[in-house]
Amino acid sequence: MANPKNITASTMEDNYVDMLNEIRIEPQMLDMAKKIVTMIWQQNVDNLNKGKRADESEIKAIERQIDEYINLIPSAKSESIRTRYEAKIEELDQKVKELGKTIEIKNEPNLEEALNLTLRLLGTPGETWRNAVGEHKTMVHNMIFTENPKYSVKTGFGTPSLSLPFTIKHYAYGTNLELVEVAGLAPASKTADSAVLHA
Repeated sequence: MANPKNITASTMEDNYVDMLNEIRIEPQMLDMAKKIVTMIWQQNVDNLNKGKRADESEIKAIERQIDEYINLIPSAKSESIRTRYEAKIEELDQKVKELGKTIEIKNEPNLEEALNLTLRLLGTPGETWRNAVGEHKTMVHNMIFTENPKYSVKTGFGTPSLSLPFTIKHYAYGTNLELVEVAGLAPASKTADSAVLHA
């Protein structure tokens, strides 16, 4: 049996990347996922735009009310009535500002950039992880696994607990990943020269 002390961080990293490459999502599935996500996104965008148009129409209606109150101020017969008109104008103007903020929030985000980043992770998890730096490596790892994969000196990494996108792949293909899960360590960091693993 291999001596655990001879298992270097570099070896573990290579095994880790091999595991990531094995769980990557195939291009045809990514294409299908992109089409579905784009279709759903477009439906949401359409609903978003309907809401924005409704808010814009409401703003125009409120602005007309404001104009009406402004025109009434000169003909007000008392100071109290004028004050009430001015208070109503302030109230309506506040509604316009709130609706304006709502419209800004409803501005359409950039789907293409976010989608491409996600598909790159799903399609090339090994490469994505290798190219990540510092905390981004941990972030990529946490996006792929629901818990740290276990490592064995004899068998390498065991059955990984994957996040939903990667799990769906195996259900779709009817794949049953039956690897022995053993106690061990999470993927070694760049700073470690070697790690003691337990078979």
